[in-house]
Amino acid sequence: MKEYGRAFEFLPRTLSENSGFNHVESVGNLHSSNNGDEYLGFNIDDGKTFNVLSNDNFIVDHLQTKLWSIKLATDAAITILRIDHIIMSKPAGGPKMNKPNNIDDE
Repeated sequence: MKEYGRAFEFLPRTLSENSGFNHVESVGNLHSSNNGDEYLGFNIDDGKTFNVLSNDNFIVDHLQTKLWSIKLATDAAITILRIDHIIMSKPAGGPKMNKPNNIDDE
């Protein structure tokens, strides 16, 4: 579930990278600035976080954007789980080979 939540970070990470800021620092600032404020955003001009619903900013995004974000994050999580399930179900090392009879061992 933790990885499912991390999949939602692709949007601020990509926005930060495309704006020329350090994505690790930007996403870290979003996490550390979140004091119960669920409407945090990333300003691409100065790289700082802010409340997007404040009177000065009032930025609203489309519902379709959020729906696609959830869909893509879910698809990524399901794909990882399927790959992990396939890897764990196959024995390691491939097929076992029979040892050839060596006359020198007798």
